[in-house]
Amino acid sequence: MKKYPYQIPIILATTLLLQPALADTTVTKIPALGNTPTFVDLDHDGDLDFFIKTDDGTIEYHENTTDAHKFGQTTRSTRDSSNPLDILTVNENIYLSSEQSVASLSLTVNDPNRVKSATATILRPRSDDLTEDEREVIVELPNLSCTSYTFSGPIENVFNVPGPYQVHYFVIENETDDILSFSGISTVYKNQADNQAPAAFNLFGPLDGTTTKTAFEFNWESATDPEGDLVAYNLIIAQDLEFRNVVVQIENIFNYDEEFSTKQMIDDTIVLKDGTLGIADLSTYYWKIEAVDDFGSITPSRQVFSFKTENTNAGFNLADISGNGILGKPSIPDQLVVNVEGKRYAVTLPETSTDTFTVTSVQPTKRTDKYEATYNPITQKVSIPNYGGMELIDPNKMVFKKIH
Repeated sequence: MKKYPYQIPIILATTLLLQPALADTTVTKIPALGNTPTFVDLDHDGDLDFFIKTDDGTIEYHENTTDAHKFGQTTRSTRDSSNPLDILTVNENIYLSSEQSVASLSLTVNDPNRVKSATATILRPRSDDLTEDEREVIVELPNLSCTSYTFSGPIENVFNVPGPYQVHYFVIENETDDILSFSGISTVYKNQADNQAPAAFNLFGPLDGTTTKTAFEFNWESATDPEGDLVAYNLIIAQDLEFRNVVVQIENIFNYDEEFSTKQMIDDTIVLKDGTLGIADLSTYYWKIEAVDDFGSITPSRQVFSFKTENTNAGFNLADISGNGILGKPSIPDQLVVNVEGKRYAVTLPETSTDTFTVTSVQPTKRTDKYEATYNPITQKVSIPNYGGMELIDPNKMVFKKIH
């Protein structure tokens, strides 16, 4: 057996190397959507509008006017340009158990008296039990009190198949028949009994206790799903550690570009839950991430991190250049607590060359660490909170390389 100038306990080496419908309302079916236009007279004005499904699965809606618009952009009434009709909010994501089949959808507007109708277009998940023609339905959301700013209703006979349901929202102005579409979507998840949640994952930045400006980027480890389901993320920011006072909740974040980590930028245009724009300066916040699979099973991030905001500095605080701040270069301690499939090891991992780290000692430990690293035997990658990740490039010598 070839010997190396360091020791690797057999237990860790073996682990690493051997595991490379709405009641009393109208439900209207629309034809199956594809990458060619589907024509429907949605606003009942005698001409055909059209839907089209994009490559990423979202729906674009185009009204039949001289100024056709992409779904998500706003067609506003010209009756009162100083106070245009607007959809203010829609319901957040809804999570149904495998036994539940009714979800209450809702939207709020700034002037209910100017709304002729409010509708939700629901795209059902693909299923052997549904034809393509049955996947897309339009449901009407009534204003039961006639004066409420909210249009809502319990939707029945739609959420019968496990999976994610995309919901898009529209209102029609009562005098001009202009169609207003909400800029985002919400998702109704229906679970199935044997579904497994995504694997646990780490937060990377902003680092815990960082001082930053109010416009910055969040970064976290991409979660894997044991059944290969697509994973979406919810970013949640609160004013308290218990998340009783949530100020920002961004849902349906997807990882389109990077394999190892996922990012989300916020700035002064972010809409808070109270309707104001931008998180406050000179304040402390707490943030976490939820990973959600196709059936609505949720795994929270391993950590909850805090950050402070300050816009009055010259771009960074002196603490930021110490190596522990968001603008500094985070350093890896020579010894890490590494979690390998539920077992913890104290791993000595010095940097032997630029961004290259070599295991020199591994010992079982019961010590827990808020920032403990996690090794995935399948991907052969290590994720380290506040730092990022490394991947195994030489199994024989246990050499890891930083993932940029």
